Amino acid sequence: MLESKRCTIRAFQRSDIREIRKLYKNEEVRKYLGGVPQAQTIDASLKGMERPKSDSYYWIIREKQTDEFIGLASLDPHHDGGNIELSYQLLPRWWGRGYATEIR
Repeated sequence: MLESKRCTIRAFQRSDIREIRKLYKNEEVRKYLGGVPQAQTIDASLKGMERPKSDSYYWIIREKQTDEFIGLASLDPHHDGGNIELSYQLLPRWWGRGYATEIR
């Protein structure tokens, strides 16, 4: 587990699936990520997180004081095939507070 000033950051676990679904179903979160995916696509993504490839990593971000779910960060191959991409999805209530900058 990693920690920042306000967050705990730990590897994805099966018990996180319900909260991850909130990210994938949130229209605001998904606005610039291709929109809200269909249920089968969400299920496939979650299975990929449970059994990630050797070059993919997924972390759950929680608020340290309350243990509330903030979002997901990942390192994955970029679609260009040559680079690794750091990405994150945070629930909207946590936007604008510096969490994305803090966790990178």
